[in-house]
Amino acid sequence: MDISDGGGLTGEAIPAEFAGRTFGELAARVKAESGRLLIGLLENTGQPLTIKRKALREAQKTANVGVLVENLRRVKELVANRPVLNPGDEYVIGTHARALVLPRGTPATSEAKR
Repeated sequence: MDISDGGGLTGEAIPAEFAGRTFGELAARVKAESGRLLIGLLENTGQPLTIKRKALREAQKTANVGVLVENLRRVKELVANRPVLNPGDEYVIGTHARALVLPRGTPATSEAKR
């Protein structure tokens, strides 16, 4: 990747309606709207303590002890700003994620670099 042109990899906000939807759906929307390439996600962005507190509140919303224990384990293992590169189209987008996007290359630029 050439960073000299200022059009390199960017981390962008994901529309709220995509939380719980798939990577493939978001990739199709990004490509249709701008022709850019979605290469992955950055999960658990923001203040780590705030994210863990929200996840903990969500984890406790069950009466099933087995599910509760599993949910609490997931909260403990949360990693802030975790990159997920090239996930499958079925990968589910969580809350507090950002999109990792590459700009659309122009034919003139691509040919000149060969």
